[in-house]
Amino acid sequence: MILSNGKFKSISHKSTVKTEKERLSLATFQSSSYDACIGPVPELVRGGEAYYHKSMDHGQFFNIFLSSKLKGKGHMEAVKLQN
Repeated sequence: MILSNGKFKSISHKSTVKTEKERLSLATFQSSSYDACIGPVPELVRGGEAYYHKSMDHGQFFNIFLSSKLKGKGHMEAVKLQN
């Protein structure tokens, strides 16, 4: 959502447990380098369109994400610009 300046929305993921079948889930995590810049991609912000999200390094974003304490998408509100 940050990279697309709000054009592409992410969905919340959840799974349903079925007791009749065994299920194996494997969590994987992908991450940028800690000092990588995260912000709207200029090519996705058309001429004159406002930027809706801050640019920041990945370390700052990760700290905001961790401090949101699993409150849904609360971390996304913290990186929005106030217009």
